[in-house]
Amino acid sequence: PHPATPDPLWSRGLGDVYKRQIINKPSIIIADEPTGNLDEKNAIKLIDLFKKLNKDFGLTFVIATHDNKVFNIGHQKMELSDGKLLNL
Repeated sequence: PHPATPDPLWSRGLGDVYKRQIINKPSIIIADEPTGNLDEKNAIKLIDLFKKLNKDFGLTFVIATHDNKVFNIGHQKMELSDGKLLNL
């Protein structure tokens, strides 16, 4: 159920998007700039959701981001530079 108070994360449909992605119990979720259009508060909520899904359900996330907060949650970090994928 949606929260009683409107929440920008829900109003943008992101909560529903991620619920639909996990309903079939995938092992990997691919997210391209997931916090790109979110305010700070909702970006943190989404980061926390990703961390919880990883911890509780063992989901692997492949995330393309320019947001350092999102980048820093990763266990394995890579960078695409000059057409090369580099392990960091």
